[in-house]
Amino acid sequence: MRILLLPLQIAALFSGLTFSQSSEAAFTFDPLKCHAPDPEGKAYVALRDTVFHISIDQLSILHDPVLRDGETLPLPPDPTEPPGCKGNPLSQQSLLFSRNFNGKLGDRPDWPKAWPLRKFQLFSSTPDHWGLHLDERHDKMCENRLKQTDLVPNMTACLFEKNLARPDRYDVKEAGSWLIDPEVYSAPFNQRLAIFCIFAISGGTDCEAGYKIFPTVNLRYEFKPKEFPLTEVIDFDKHLRTELEQAVVKDYPWKKSSP
Repeated sequence: MRILLLPLQIAALFSGLTFSQSSEAAFTFDPLKCHAPDPEGKAYVALRDTVFHISIDQLSILHDPVLRDGETLPLPPDPTEPPGCKGNPLSQQSLLFSRNFNGKLGDRPDWPKAWPLRKFQLFSSTPDHWGLHLDERHDKMCENRLKQTDLVPNMTACLFEKNLARPDRYDVKEAGSWLIDPEVYSAPFNQRLAIFCIFAISGGTDCEAGYKIFPTVNLRYEFKPKEFPLTEVIDFDKHLRTELEQAVVKDYPWKKSSP
């Protein structure tokens, strides 16, 4: 039996939706109560019409679903089953994955032994909302900054100016915008994949990446380049996307709405 808290929080930037009401409730998932208990104890969790078959203990926070005016959730094929069962997926607004997300990180001996991300989250989204638009931010950054292509292989960087009076905080080489060469690697739906790094209050740099991974799901993750170098992002992102694609239930049999 798995118990998690379900707080309702704002996720407008990533999902294209806004809400203000706050609520918190406990969610308990017991796979043995499903009509056909999952042999691995996994749950079915939905972001709009995209269903993931995942271990519920990989999620540290769950958010209630939020819909636009007049929008309704897809109808589950068997609402008599407890939420999280195959016939009645638990519908959510976003999924925040904990550090025990057991993504396949590759077979290379130099691959990070520990989970390298500070934060990893999926957001329910409409097909026309593309999330962070970090590639457009990159274009803006590069309007009046030098484009540097010799810092990280297959990436173009436009960096913030250094503040010589504060070398302890501002003399970090990663602060700025990084765009992966789309001929080498890109995000789904022909999106350019950009990484945006800012000066961290505690020193060093905080970086983020995000894009639409499925028609109704946007992805975002954060990391520190000292712990997870920019040179590793392309390979890691490939493996992360593979894991998520394998977790998606293809052609989930949602019940058709009555006309």
